[in-house]
Amino acid sequence: MRARASYAGIGLALILGAVLPGAGWGARPDHLVRVRTAEGIQAVSLEAYVLGAVAAEVYASWPRESLRAQAVVARTYALHERDRRRSAGDPFDVEDSVISQRYVRGEVSGSIRRAVRDTRGQVLVYRGQPLLAAFHASAGGRTASAEEVWGTPVPYLRPVEGMDDNAPDFFWSYEIPLRDLADALQSAGYATGTVARVRVLERSRSGRVKRLEAGEAVLSGRELRGLLGGRAIRSSLFEVRQAPGLVRFLGSGAGHGVGLSQWGARSLAERDWGYPQILDHYYPGSRLVSLGPPAADREVGVGLPGKGASAREH
Repeated sequence: MRARASYAGIGLALILGAVLPGAGWGARPDHLVRVRTAEGIQAVSLEAYVLGAVAAEVYASWPRESLRAQAVVARTYALHERDRRRSAGDPFDVEDSVISQRYVRGEVSGSIRRAVRDTRGQVLVYRGQPLLAAFHASAGGRTASAEEVWGTPVPYLRPVEGMDDNAPDFFWSYEIPLRDLADALQSAGYATGTVARVRVLERSRSGRVKRLEAGEAVLSGRELRGLLGGRAIRSSLFEVRQAPGLVRFLGSGAGHGVGLSQWGARSLAERDWGYPQILDHYYPGSRLVSLGPPAADREVGVGLPGKGASAREH
């Protein structure tokens, strides 16, 4: 799976603080987004940016409704970051990397173009503002809350069923010699002697590792993932097993686990869920609206699978 948006190392209170309820954020699909790339800062239209972000984040062969959901997420994230960074006086809105979300330039497939066109100008809002549209590859069965991952509660980023048991990273394992683990911890500045035992001390509400003991070092599952790398420890949802001289991590899911699960969205689309229902599932309490001046925002009507179109309910 491709890289997801990342908020590692950024205080969530800072991320959320720039977008205040009641602030005027009026935007149009033709408004510009300032993208920081290796070549410098480039200004592109919002919809052109969404095209490049969706192309970089998901596969063009995925079901139409999952592509549409990703397009709304990419657009919402861009507007949230635009408001946050401009309030802070930053010279750019987003980066073309996992620090924000991936973005590519060039030819884009027809399926992604159609998904972006079909959702043109649609964004998710909470209390009238573009929400923090966090997403990840797969949740491993249940998503995580913003509070358990970043320390700040966010009403629309709370645990829900991941719906992603079809993901290639739904189960994973990684093993490392205890000696190598001790070396990695010491290189990162942890005071630890010989590591003879690794055990989980505390878990979060969704089952992710909050505190882990490795020898004399105590760290979180996210910190261990940062230490050993995301390809080794794919999420902080894991069990620990030991054998002579080594430790094995048996885990589920990939990424921080907050917000939309991309593989879960794919699975729901295959079950004939529409993109509004997919987004409503992963961002409970949000509203899907069309861009325009705040007073002119129009709510997008949705229908539940197997039912006629109806107004959005929470």
